[in-house]
Amino acid sequence: MDIPETRYAPTPDGGFIAYKAIGEGPVDVAYVGPQASQIEVQFEYEPMARFLLDLASSTRLIMHDRRGTGLSDAGRGLPNLETRAADLRAVLDTVGSSRPFLFGYGDGGEVCALQAATHPDRVAGFLWFAPAARSVQAPDWPYGYLPEALEKWIDGIPAGWGNLDFIRREYFEAFDVPFDEPFAKWLAKMQRVFCGPETAQQYYRLAYEEDVRAVLPALRVPTLVMDVVLPDESWAGIGEATAALIPGVEYRRLPGPLFLWSEAEYRLAIIRRFLGVERPHPVFDRVLATVMFTDIVDSTAAAARLGDSAWHRVLDAHDQIAIESVARYRGRLIRSTGDGVLATFDGPARAVFAAREISEQMRSLDLQVRAGAHAGEIELGDQGVHGIAVHVAARVAAMAGNSEILVSSTVRDLVVGSGLAFEDAGEHELKGVPDQWHLYRLVE
Repeated sequence: MDIPETRYAPTPDGGFIAYKAIGEGPVDVAYVGPQASQIEVQFEYEPMARFLLDLASSTRLIMHDRRGTGLSDAGRGLPNLETRAADLRAVLDTVGSSRPFLFGYGDGGEVCALQAATHPDRVAGFLWFAPAARSVQAPDWPYGYLPEALEKWIDGIPAGWGNLDFIRREYFEAFDVPFDEPFAKWLAKMQRVFCGPETAQQYYRLAYEEDVRAVLPALRVPTLVMDVVLPDESWAGIGEATAALIPGVEYRRLPGPLFLWSEAEYRLAIIRRFLGVERPHPVFDRVLATVMFTDIVDSTAAAARLGDSAWHRVLDAHDQIAIESVARYRGRLIRSTGDGVLATFDGPARAVFAAREISEQMRSLDLQVRAGAHAGEIELGDQGVHGIAVHVAARVAAMAGNSEILVSSTVRDLVVGSGLAFEDAGEHELKGVPDQWHLYRLVE
């Protein structure tokens, strides 16, 4: 899908708001992004671009830069929520959107909530991702920043705004996820093009004074809240507490971190169902790919030993490890199998490296993982991937033992020179698959 050029919508008090309208789907979705976002640079990070364009493939996606940031005019200074809601309506009027769904991310959801509560006749529904009715703690609100911690953070903006050390500390270390330099560089650029350090300080102070707790009980439109698990105790529970203020809300808690867009398909499935639109029928295609399956060894016994609650925590940790490992090696996570995953890669060596990383990290949870990989032609469809290569990879994985990674001879032949070493695991019959298959075992 082509990304249209940026256009400008006039505001009631003068000045212009930069916007894009993407797609021609049956429903409109007005996306109001979080702080430090810009409508052109958002498409420079491939997982985020894929998420937005996939959403636009079944909707008309309307995006804009908030007043005084990115490509939008400053007008009469930094806007409060009321002004931002008016700017949103100005964009919607310009593109002729009479009753869109509103999709707010972070503090963008506060604007959507105000618009939905005050103009319900102009809103088909409201989606809020990473919600916070108020971001600073109060005597009756034990969530978010402590006031003194917030001031310390804002005071540090001039020294760190838009540089990698600041991004590493505030995103990766704060959320306890491995550092990803390409992603971090994109986030740093997003900060720089959002606004300068002084404006950022003013904007964050203004934003963290905002409180929509009194607005949320007045919502009468269909509302979906998508909460994200956060590691910081001061933020844990803020999404659920926010959702509790909204009548008739649908509340969904998703795995974090909140900026993990490599696992966007799961989020998109929830969003499409809420919007009442189907994913467009794909053009089926056949490509060469490496298919990888992983599986927790003796998962039934482990679940019985740990108990339901502890086992679910282990599965959540396993899923997070798998998501991050597949993303790190530029694979595509197709689905979870309950106690394992199915993923595809356009490079067989990266599939094996990802399988090895998942296996190694699962040992820290006192669990063993078996894995298998096969390279072959697969068919891409709206229900995942299909073809004999998928069945072969599943059978290869089933042949593996504890903490063992088996690959077909096709994979072994394609990874020559990658630094991976294998030993002969013999020829085998694979259930449901004709012929004998020569397998190889990964060794250190």
